Amino acid sequence: MSDTEKRPVKPDLKRSSNYLAPFIWLEWIMEWIVYGFSKLAIFKILVVATILTILVALILYVLEVPERKRQAELNAWQIVNSAMEQKAASGRVEALEYLNNAGADLNFLSVSNAYLIGTTKKGVSKGINLPNAKLREANFAKSTLTDANFRNANLVGAHLEGAHLEGANLLGANLEGANLEGAYLREAYLRGANLKGANLEGAYLREAYLREANLEGANLEGAYLVRANLWGANLVGAHLEGANLVRANLVGANLVRANLEGAYLRGAYLWEANLREANLEGAYLRKVENITSDQLCNAETLHVAQLGSELREIVKEECPELLLFVKPN
Repeated sequence: MSDTEKRPVKPDLKRSSNYLAPFIWLEWIMEWIVYGFSKLAIFKILVVATILTILVALILYVLEVPERKRQAELNAWQIVNSAMEQKAASGRVEALEYLNNAGADLNFLSVSNAYLIGTTKKGVSKGINLPNAKLREANFAKSTLTDANFRNANLVGAHLEGAHLEGANLLGANLEGANLEGAYLREAYLRGANLKGANLEGAYLREAYLREANLEGANLEGAYLVRANLWGANLVGAHLEGANLVRANLVGANLVRANLEGAYLRGAYLWEANLREANLEGAYLRKVENITSDQLCNAETLHVAQLGSELREIVKEECPELLLFVKPN
């Protein structure tokens, strides 16, 4: 296309209304200015220079991403570490959430006796959000973790003694060997959680959801499990001495070799629960729902257990030896 053809064409105002005329003339003048600059070599150089500057800035931005990420993580750790001895500290929850989202290793983290409740942009309180976190042997003892999200987190060997975990989401969390002695877990969600060998002595688990949880060998001595949902839970060899299981749901639970000595099971649901070799000495089993003599006759002992007259008569007839004192091996 020739220069003559590229030049701005004078507008035809006959086809336009009068109030648009000034704007049309202004547009024509601007076209001439652009046309004039486009003929200058320096203008072309500036265009190329601008493009190159943008490209260089973009490349530098991409190259500096790892360094910026590292610096942001260092800043976050500084916030966490500076608040080590403080119960409540501004920015600590957000810093921990940032580190977890960045895939940082939070193993051996120490935030005991800490208030770990965050706030939304609208100022509403929210539990700390640490799903899939690496928190092996982390120390949260006596910390406030209400409504916290630890879904699928690795909390093996974690210290959660006396921690407030009311309403916490621990779905699928690995708490093997964790210490939850005296922890508050009311309405906590622990479906499928691994609590093998965990210490839950004296823990408050009222209405906690422990369906299909692995509690093999766990210490639940004196635990408060009123109305807890333990449907299908693995309680093989678990220590439930003196535990309060009033109206707890133990349908299909595996209680093989579990120690329920002195446990309080009034109104508990034990339909299809496996009580083979379970120690039910002194346990309170009156008004237990859906329990059969076959289940009880598989127990190790029912010595001084409170069974209720009807159930006791059945046991006396089918397996009276379980009502006698058995000398431990």
